[in-house]
Amino acid sequence: MLIGIPKEIKNGENRVALTPRGARQLVASGHTILIETQAGICSGYTDTHYRKSGAKITSSKRDLFRRAELIVKVKEPEPEEYFLLQDNQILFTFLHLADHRALTKTLLKKNITAFGYELVETPEGHLPLLSSMSEIAGKLSVIIGANYLRRDWGGRGILLSEIEEKPEGHITILGAGTVGLSALKIAHGLGCHVNIIDIDVKKLRKIHLHYRKQVHTFLSRPSTIKRLLPETNLLIGAVHIKGRKTERLVTKRMVQMMRPGSVIVDVAIDQGGCVASSRVTTIQDPVFLYHGVTHFCVPNIPSLVCLTATKALTDQTLPYIQKIARWGWPGVIEHEKNLLKGLYTADGKILHPGLRLDKGKRKREMKMD
Repeated sequence: MLIGIPKEIKNGENRVALTPRGARQLVASGHTILIETQAGICSGYTDTHYRKSGAKITSSKRDLFRRAELIVKVKEPEPEEYFLLQDNQILFTFLHLADHRALTKTLLKKNITAFGYELVETPEGHLPLLSSMSEIAGKLSVIIGANYLRRDWGGRGILLSEIEEKPEGHITILGAGTVGLSALKIAHGLGCHVNIIDIDVKKLRKIHLHYRKQVHTFLSRPSTIKRLLPETNLLIGAVHIKGRKTERLVTKRMVQMMRPGSVIVDVAIDQGGCVASSRVTTIQDPVFLYHGVTHFCVPNIPSLVCLTATKALTDQTLPYIQKIARWGWPGVIEHEKNLLKGLYTADGKILHPGLRLDKGKRKREMKMD
């Protein structure tokens, strides 16, 4: 199969969908790899690296899309790439279609078989292609938030770390999945006063037993969030609903309860965000103020550490790319059941139930992968 790896054009996206090592393995399996020139340069991989791996380089994005049977990306196609997609092509990337209606319509119109990394799921409910990126985003969320609390960056001048063994900064984390737990590890290591909120009692009990009195666990209720926000210096949105738009757990009025100079890092922004005042920002222009509260709402946080993220992503996606390239659609589903739940669209139809649900029928969940 001819596999196309285009250069990412999303604002600030520095990752590439395949490392030279991954390209070498696919070529060894008999596939042709066509990579857009300079696609890996920000992650430290030159065209020469890819050529030595057996890949072919093209300077034409249009030619790459026209020839490729399988397009492998990091992030969803941008609007200027929609017209490049070919009828009956296979697309494998992060998609988060719950917040991308125009792209969904394009995929249906062109009969694209679209697999979303974020939905590929094991029988145990694990999301293997999302977990490493969620871990990176969770850990970075605390580091980013800590910086924006600095006075010279517009913050209150709060140091999150403990001073003389006394917690100074207060962090509230919404969601106890991979993002939330990864943020918790960093926050706890800094010696912060940490609150973590979830709807899963078992998760909260496990956290309590592990951290004891050093971390405060709460069931998700609006009254609880309201009570915690006035003392919260850094709020991290780590909520995720598989294949659906994220529920807004924090209203604008709740945000106004936070002190000026506080910070919100809404990691859930790639599916709409869990804070009502959030809106998508970019790595080049990452923050905005709402009632004096700094909001960081970048949907591709792992791109900030693109070399680490590219390696981690390829390690997870490569086995699935191999299987899609070997058996194609629909044969791959017979050989790799984990891909079935990752299937958004095929043959002009929506196949993921999350895209078919009316807003009023969505179940309230707060679950990270």
